[in-house]
Order: sequence, then C-alpha cells, then structure tokens
Amino acid sequence: MRKKLRAFISALLFLAILSFSSIPAYASDIQLVQGDTVYTVRRGDNLSKLAKIKLGDSNRWTDIYEWNKDAIKDINLIHPGMKLVFHEAAPLKRIGVLGGTYDPIHNQHVAVAAAAYKELNLDEVWIMPNGVPPHKQNRKIASGKDRIAMIEYAIADYPYMKVCTYQVDQGGLSYVGQDFEKFNKMYPNTDFYFIIGADNAYTIDKWLYFDLLIQNCNVAVAGREVQGQEKTLPEQIAYLNTTYDLNVVGLQFQSEPVSSTMIRDKLKNGEDVSEYINQNELNYIKANGLYDSAPNNIITFPSGDSNTTEALPNAG
Repeated sequence: MRKKLRAFISALLFLAILSFSSIPAYASDIQLVQGDTVYTVRRGDNLSKLAKIKLGDSNRWTDIYEWNKDAIKDINLIHPGMKLVFHEAAPLKRIGVLGGTYDPIHNQHVAVAAAAYKELNLDEVWIMPNGVPPHKQNRKIASGKDRIAMIEYAIADYPYMKVCTYQVDQGGLSYVGQDFEKFNKMYPNTDFYFIIGADNAYTIDKWLYFDLLIQNCNVAVAGREVQGQEKTLPEQIAYLNTTYDLNVVGLQFQSEPVSSTMIRDKLKNGEDVSEYINQNELNYIKANGLYDSAPNNIITFPSGDSNTTEALPNAG
C-alpha cells in the first residue's frame, strides 16, 4: 500500500514539474503570478492579440519569445487550461516623437507637440529633425546644425520637449520605421508614440518600412481634415486600425494653416513673421542669414551634418 502511495505521489510530483517546466520564463515586465486574478489561455489562443488586450501592445508576446528562445522552445506550446497573469512590473515611460524637416520650425509645430503631451499623457516629446527626407532630396534646405539650433530656441520654454538629433547625426536617408526599431532597443522600457500630421495618415501605409514602424511604436494623428480625400480623417484612422490591427489615435487638437514654406517665402520678401516664430529663433535666423534671397547657410541634400554629440535625448 505504501509503495503504491509513494508511486502515486511521485507521479504527481513528476506531472507538476513537467507542467511548470513548460511555462516560459517571462521577461521582467510580464510574469506568471499565482494567487491573483488570472486570464485563462487555451490552445489556439492568439497570444499576440491577448497581449494587446491586456497590455496595449500586440508585439509584446513575440518580443518575450525572442528574448527567451532558449526557455520557450515553441511559441505555440500552450497546454489547455494554462493560466497566465499579465502584470506590469513598472509603468513604461511614454515618449512622443514629432518628426519633420523643420525648415524652419514654427509655433504650430510646438503647439502640436504640446497638445500631444497633454492628450496622450506623455512624459516627454522629442522633436526630431530629418536627416535626408526621402521626399525632399532635391530641395535646398538649412543645415542640420541650423535646424537643431532653431528647434532649441523654439522649445526653450517647454521643459518636457527635447530635440532628438538622431536622424541628422546618422546622415543619409531617414526612415522612421528603422529608427523606432533602434529606439526600442536603446530604450526597452519606453512606450513610443509617433505623431504625424493628417496628410500623412493617408500615405503612411505606403511608406518604406511601414511594417517596422507599426511594430515598434504607437501612432497619433494631429491636424484638420485634408481636402480632396475620399475618406474623412476619422474614417481613414478607422481604416488603418481595422486593416492593420492598430490603435491609431486622433488628437483633438486642430492646427492652424501655417507652413514652413510660407514662412520662408515671407522671410525672403522681408515680411514680418514674428507671429509664427519664437523671437529668439527669429533672431538666430536673421543673424545667420537663413532664408535670405542669397543665403549662405543653405545646403542641398544629402547632408546630415551636426556638431552635437548626443544622438538622442536622455530618456532615463
């Protein structure tokens, strides 16, 4: 009788060890928690979608698998009734990234950044000037050094805004999908939001490396309705969310119709632009002869020059 009992207990222990050995070793921000609320996972469940529901990130489970390939032999190795608790060990830092040529940056750029900071509950907003924008390779443009300086003047009164010189420092063509892939590796505990204008909402899914972009950041759209489009802006956002299983957010902020092109033209014609540009930035533009009829500091891409040494703001 005792032998049978010992054999039965040994069998139970073996099954328990076998069961727990099949449970993956999770990264620090997602853990198996016992004695707490649980979500039942069954064979065939889409773990990527489950992670999105619980964590707001459809790529989180895949990332865990990539980090723990040795521990997780098969990403689909889920036994019936296995229970997992998705638990955030620490809140992620929320950083918005507003990219653009910024030739020059103006008050509506800053207003969009401020609105995104408030509406998305961000910790920081990075203003990221392009290195070589693929769509502006043949246009003369102010140097990276000058555009960075203008941005620093424009955002000086906003402590949560920082200039991100990554694309300028890298040189060459700028593709944000590749950039955000690198940002996530450099700042793994950060939730990134890429802030785009309404016009870009209609073309973003045609961008090169769009797949990398949506895998590595959230997308927020700012601006007003774009004329000549078949879909309204809310309809286009809904289309992106449905087609690509995203959660693109439309900001409530409505920008004013101000453009860098308009400001450059006014400066060339000697017109007043003080209502569109920070006064210190305007002083810098005039002192350096930017956007005059025969400017000295305008270059033709490719450039990527910058005398700054820090490629990214300190996100620590």
